[in-house]
Amino acid sequence: MNYFFIFGIFVLIILTYQDLKKRLVDSRYNFLMHGVALSLISHYNYNLILVFVIIVLGFFARKYLRKYIGAGDLNALHWIMYGLLIISVQALVNFLILFMATVVIYGLLKYAIFKSFNKPTAFYPVILVSFTANYLIYFI
Repeated sequence: MNYFFIFGIFVLIILTYQDLKKRLVDSRYNFLMHGVALSLISHYNYNLILVFVIIVLGFFARKYLRKYIGAGDLNALHWIMYGLLIISVQALVNFLILFMATVVIYGLLKYAIFKSFNKPTAFYPVILVSFTANYLIYFI
């Protein structure tokens, strides 16, 4: 399990840097993490139906949420969610709670700084903070 979080944090740091610097990310890192997340299946007793549902919902999210959030951000959230679901349902719930709190703080800061919610800004820092906080709070 630790390798999932270590690789995940490292990849999210790289993607956050790319997002802040160029507003574009290299999706190969996300595809690498899809493989790392799927490798967790060999370590855990998991509910295959729930994992399948998350994977299918991730594909629907890519189709319907692209106008609100970038494709790279959705890819990262996808591997994080099904990787955590493979570990346990509680791990996924903990991440979602932290993620929602971080998104609210991000939205308030964005509005305070730019006086608008519509200005495009980097979203990977929100994902990185949520994922790292989830690891530090619940898994160390």
